[in-house]
Amino acid sequence: MTNNITTIWNAWMEDSCELTFPNSWRLTNYYLPHKNALSEEEIKLRLLFALENDAIRSKLDSAHSACIIVDDLTRPPSWELVLKCMIDILNGRDIGCDSILILVSIAGHAQMSDAELSWKIGSHIRRQVKVVQHSLNCKFNWFDYKGKKVGINSLFCDADFRVALGTLIPHPFAGFSGGGKAVMPGISDLETIHRNHFQVLFGRGKVWDPDNPVRKQMDDIAEMSGLDLLVNVVCNASREIISVHAGSLRKTFAEGVIFAQRYFAMRLQSKHNVVVLNVYPKDNELLQADNAFNIIDTLPEEYKKMVKVVVMVAHCRKGLGHQAVFGPGGSLYKSPSPLQKLVNRKMILFSPTLDEETFYQVFANEYKLVNKWSDAIELLYSYNMGSYDIGMFHQASMQTINRW
Repeated sequence: MTNNITTIWNAWMEDSCELTFPNSWRLTNYYLPHKNALSEEEIKLRLLFALENDAIRSKLDSAHSACIIVDDLTRPPSWELVLKCMIDILNGRDIGCDSILILVSIAGHAQMSDAELSWKIGSHIRRQVKVVQHSLNCKFNWFDYKGKKVGINSLFCDADFRVALGTLIPHPFAGFSGGGKAVMPGISDLETIHRNHFQVLFGRGKVWDPDNPVRKQMDDIAEMSGLDLLVNVVCNASREIISVHAGSLRKTFAEGVIFAQRYFAMRLQSKHNVVVLNVYPKDNELLQADNAFNIIDTLPEEYKKMVKVVVMVAHCRKGLGHQAVFGPGGSLYKSPSPLQKLVNRKMILFSPTLDEETFYQVFANEYKLVNKWSDAIELLYSYNMGSYDIGMFHQASMQTINRW
């Protein structure tokens, strides 16, 4: 007898993934709670409410041009509805489409294809306004931050009204994505990104908790850049926008994080000895897969010590991916070594597309790659654990464990 479950993977080209477990194994599924997407009208009302802030309204009233930062394909939402609302509002304030620029905050990630830009921004929006992807070779405006030069993309700095759209999901060292991260590292120079991320090697970042030096530096630099309006969203399991938080940087980010912390938090039903992490919706490339470890990092100690095997599920249709700082060839790249969070634990990655040469550029030799789910089950059997209690997290890169 078997226990068959279906999960979703391959973000932006969603497919069903069938996983079969022996019927004698106990299986607990963890899904994000169902919550309906916001309508266009609801999104627009939230944006208009943010513009009632005196400082934001005053800046917009005197503006003749606008730059809107959007995050890239490594974050779950399509921005089409939000951008439509934002552009309508700007047009109503006499900022025409020819004076609006959308700047994709690539940071150190790969440039997006035309098809990917249309998924992320919308084909109609791309025809309406100019869209540019940030490049580490762009023209920068330079600022001083604690005695160090910081470069911010000039296209953003030169606009009269500056908006950042970002997504709130748990982040391994910034606490959560979103906030000032759209600006730094999103549209910053490589040396500034390197200095910020270098702190991670000394344990100065935190998952789930944005009260840390890495995040503080990001938000300080974003504030210094002249960001006028922050719009942060939270997505459901289908990558639909379910919450919009808009306004000034610090207040908006703090309010959004509170909502995100509660929405993404899973209440454990058992002490599992095997944890299965579907990396979706950050499962396009191997270099994003470690976001699923947020589950392990937020496990209470009494639950964590029970985990003997971590199984990751990631489509990885784009292969290795690109990360200019931590990825192969990057300034902070190190040859893979065993992970502290996996000490005394086995790790298996199931991907139908990856080869071992790619896998072992990121993970140490003691971890296993399989291209068929049946091989993952065989490996689990070979570990001779007796009873198997499986915790299956279906959107692991957005989920954490309840901290309350």
